[in-house]
Amino acid sequence: MRALLELIPKPWGNAPGVVQTEVSFSHAGDDYTVTIADSANDLTVGEINDIAGRTSGVVTATATSNDIDDYNGTNATLTTGSNYAITIVITNASVDAADLKLLDGKTSVAIDAQAVTNLTGTANEIATIVSSSGVTLDGDFTATVSNEDGQAYVDAADIVTIDTASSGTITATGVTEMRGLADNIVSAATSSEVTIDGDMLFNVTSGEADVAQINTLDALTSNVITATLSDNGAVTLATLKNANANNALTITVTDTEVAASNLSKIDAATTVQVTATAVETLTGTLTAVNSILGAGGVSLTTAGVSASMSGTPSTSASTKNNWTAASSAQTPAAHTARTASCRPALDNVPSFPDGARIVADRRSPTVAIAARSVRTRSAGAPQVTSGPGSAIPGSAS
Repeated sequence: MRALLELIPKPWGNAPGVVQTEVSFSHAGDDYTVTIADSANDLTVGEINDIAGRTSGVVTATATSNDIDDYNGTNATLTTGSNYAITIVITNASVDAADLKLLDGKTSVAIDAQAVTNLTGTANEIATIVSSSGVTLDGDFTATVSNEDGQAYVDAADIVTIDTASSGTITATGVTEMRGLADNIVSAATSSEVTIDGDMLFNVTSGEADVAQINTLDALTSNVITATLSDNGAVTLATLKNANANNALTITVTDTEVAASNLSKIDAATTVQVTATAVETLTGTLTAVNSILGAGGVSLTTAGVSASMSGTPSTSASTKNNWTAASSAQTPAAHTARTASCRPALDNVPSFPDGARIVADRRSPTVAIAARSVRTRSAGAPQVTSGPGSAIPGSAS
């Protein structure tokens, strides 16, 4: 006990200049608990460390310094643990959140940091501080956010946490990428208190995003948006924005009948191949349908897709509704061969892709018969094949 008393300003005596300090000790086994209750004799970091080094019991005291650098190792380092009840007030205008986080672990008393006007650091460090019951901040502090340590991104949830805790501005112009849930990314990126660069990468790494969220983010950045879409309807997906033609969206179309023009718009909305294997029928003009059938950006079923096309002269409705991708590609060639002035050589007769003849024969007998008849026609004057779809484009039916 005597060693401990020698470390504390002498409380005894009434001579002029002698400070009266209330000091109490309690003993529990080989550990002493020390309480210094007179605020007139607050202790320096060094004095607190000296006392703490002599006992593993709780030391209760108030620290004299208000400078964060006197605790974080710049000027000195507080060596107490979270069981020590050290009252600390920080008055620096700007503080690194990492320093406050470290100091929070060295006392059980909430650190008074209400004088701090700006917090700096990673979004996670700042969010940890504003969420801690061990640090008291003012409600209008500002924050300057940097990328996560060793990474090039921030978690959008941390930005939302900071934004909720303060009415001050959050500057995240040094951040390269924002990740997380779509809801959090949109909330953080659209907040009037959050400033981001116009080339921010948005990456929905948890859950999915809907079309409205993608369109909102697309208006905020010239960089890539990466996400999996929760919307599956072609009409809705066709409204996706991709102003810079760089979004990497994973899209699955689940409609069984889709307008080819809508699939084209969806294809243009992403650099990732669109999954449309559920589509059984494509509708639209011949040009629009052929555009999709030849597009590498759309994955269609390998079983064949029926095409219902508009704008094809003298083609009956039943023929239109049963054309497959294979047969639709053959029709122009069949017209050409059918109107030739002499019997065409066999190598000029249109051939069906592997496996397509059976599909065409079954679904579109008129088209299949027309194509096959070219092979058996005698040489001589042009012949006309009757039946639906037999007229030459541009001629009277």
